[in-house]
Amino acid sequence: MNIQYREQWLSIAAEILIDELFTPALNRAAPPMKFSISEPKAATKKGRVMGTCWNKDASADSETFNIFITASLGAHDSSRVLDILIHEMAHAYDGNQNGHNAPFAKICTAVGLMGGPTKKSKSSFTATVATPELKEHLTEIIETIGEFPHAALNPAESGKTTQTNRQLLMLCTNVTCGFKFRTSQKWLDAMQSPQCLCCTAPMIQEEK
Repeated sequence: MNIQYREQWLSIAAEILIDELFTPALNRAAPPMKFSISEPKAATKKGRVMGTCWNKDASADSETFNIFITASLGAHDSSRVLDILIHEMAHAYDGNQNGHNAPFAKICTAVGLMGGPTKKSKSSFTATVATPELKEHLTEIIETIGEFPHAALNPAESGKTTQTNRQLLMLCTNVTCGFKFRTSQKWLDAMQSPQCLCCTAPMIQEEK
């Protein structure tokens, strides 16, 4: 299979993962999801954000979970791209309701992910990794659809000047709430899915 476009590759991979992993393990329909890659972020003290799952309420259709995989991963990271994709899809199946807590961990375990190492824990579902059995399955998928058709981007070579102290304005998506706060890019990168502290609706960054 010769797939030229990154989003197409992610979508086809997701369809296979739904059919071969999620549906047999969870026995329920997949939520609406769309897939793309995102600008790579510079590493922080807590690590590098590898993927995000935007809540359906952040979408204009209020139905679709939007999943992004970092552009810092390329063709040689195809297996890693897939296990990150599974992690973010697990958030969508969980409805983005439980962070990395027990209900989310249960979904991950069911589809072959296990807790990975972080600076605070040897096994955390914040940074999942594929079990050996899942890795074999992912290798088979890559043999079918080919490697991720993307050349990894290195943020350190982007030519951009990093503004470490710039405060970003975050806005609540609930128009009746109006809560907002400012934070640095460092802490924004560390957030999986920023939520309002008042009404728990998704937070979005103010458009420039």
